[in-house]
Amino acid sequence: MNALKTLWHESGPFLRRFFGISVGIGVVLVVVGVVGDVRHWWDELAFTTNVVSTLTSAAFGIPLALVVFQHISRLQVEGLERRSRIRSAVRSGRQLKEIVRQLSPDPAEDWPQIVTDTEASTAQIEATRTALADTGLAAAEKARGFITACQDWRTTHRARCAVVPGSGEAMETLVRFASQWEFHKGFSRSSLAEADVTFARHEWITAIDELSTLIQTGGPGTVLPGLDVDYQQTSVDNAIRDVRADPDTVDTYARTMFFDWLLAANSGGLEFARKVEAALAALDEIERDLESRANDT
Repeated sequence: MNALKTLWHESGPFLRRFFGISVGIGVVLVVVGVVGDVRHWWDELAFTTNVVSTLTSAAFGIPLALVVFQHISRLQVEGLERRSRIRSAVRSGRQLKEIVRQLSPDPAEDWPQIVTDTEASTAQIEATRTALADTGLAAAEKARGFITACQDWRTTHRARCAVVPGSGEAMETLVRFASQWEFHKGFSRSSLAEADVTFARHEWITAIDELSTLIQTGGPGTVLPGLDVDYQQTSVDNAIRDVRADPDTVDTYARTMFFDWLLAANSGGLEFARKVEAALAALDEIERDLESRANDT
């Protein structure tokens, strides 16, 4: 019954009027046919009988067929519109991923590697700082551990900076990403809502929002977290040079905030890399989910 009500309400005023008139004519023809049978009007009028029967059937069948056909056509149009909106959202999401790829040739491999290397560097720096606190360890041994930790940190840092070519250029790219994401999120969400399609799961949106917020907090021209390339590299190079020239100076570095500074740089770089990695994964999930729903429509 609900389906019939839906069909009826979806029909336009003209079709409903036509349906009423046609069914009314059909009822009249049924009455005429029954009366004709009772009074034997059609006994010797086979052709006329067939014509009246055909008209009676058409009076009921044609309007019903038109209503059903209109409903099917409406469903097809809505399906095409829904697929079109979903495809548009998918294309917009792919553009976002292309922006991130300007930072890294192979995001699927580069960013996870950055995370792994930075975590290893952090563990090594903390172990070295602990070792330097050992008063029984010779200065030369402390110096070797200090230099090794600094060199490994420098290698990791350079790799991190190589994926993000130039902090100024990278910031411009990421600010564009953040701006494009806000537009994509708002436009796609409203566009898909009109087609009764949910844009994306909350956790996927949150993952990308976190990267966008981190970028917008910095703003254009700001050095990315953990990527103050020139200053950080020069400072570490100077420390390595000093300790090589005089191993006893390692205790001076151990008493300063030098290790905290290295760990802070790693922490910032790690946070940034993890958020980029999570945002890329979320964009992939959104694309797969939308593609699946487009195919099911």
